Amino acid sequence: MMLSRTALPLVFFAAIWSTARAADWYTGAPAPEASAPPPPATPQPTVSIDLSVDGTSRSSIAGAAIGKIAPFGSLAESGPRIRVSTVVGKYAYDASDLPVYVPVGAAFIPSNTGYGRVHGTLEDGSFMVGYEVVSNQGGVALYVGPDVMNHSLSPFDPGNQVRGVSAGAKVGVEAFARPTDSTMIALIAYYSTVHNSYYTRLKFGVELADYVYVGPEALALGDDYFAQWRAGAHLTGLKFGALQIGLSSGYLRDRVRGSGAYGILDTHIAF
Repeated sequence: MMLSRTALPLVFFAAIWSTARAADWYTGAPAPEASAPPPPATPQPTVSIDLSVDGTSRSSIAGAAIGKIAPFGSLAESGPRIRVSTVVGKYAYDASDLPVYVPVGAAFIPSNTGYGRVHGTLEDGSFMVGYEVVSNQGGVALYVGPDVMNHSLSPFDPGNQVRGVSAGAKVGVEAFARPTDSTMIALIAYYSTVHNSYYTRLKFGVELADYVYVGPEALALGDDYFAQWRAGAHLTGLKFGALQIGLSSGYLRDRVRGSGAYGILDTHIAF
């Protein structure tokens, strides 16, 4: 049977196409429609949780939990932030102006001043919103929001006005920077209108290993009743899987509690 002149070119083209396909198979060259899709991008964290324990030789200990959320993106890029924090602690100090209560009938009335040990508890919570600017060299975030705080004292100390439940506003800044490839600077500073409470921590570090830093730190914290400053050293960035750990310790001077030592354990995880 003879092929028509019209069918002959079609057969010739099909033979060439089949040969090319066979050559692709033989040489291992993938067909365009069979090419593998690009690997999916690594997901960036949108939530971080920080847990810390702060203790001193002056009879105080506190635990803090801080959660941060990037609601419209990731923590690795600039954008809005939500910050929720809570602090629970205990402390004690000596007071020289405690009244001595004596029974009079069915009641107790103050008789004279005495000297005693006051034990206090602290509960604090805040809900803040802010914005963080992130770059290859670090980032800086600003926050503002309501703050609720409660101080309970036992026995009652009339000389300490920082007591009871109070609410107010809280503002703060958090910043981290790498001035060079082997150094870091970190700053945390917060102020609350509740009893004029404040907390500031500044760290400088030199890289000891990959993103593990060691160096000095300084802290200042207080309120309408006490004022304290600290100077010590820190080790920041130890990694155990996704968990990061920091340790610090040093000397403190407190206007109410006197001199002593402090230690802080920080943990951080993001997902």
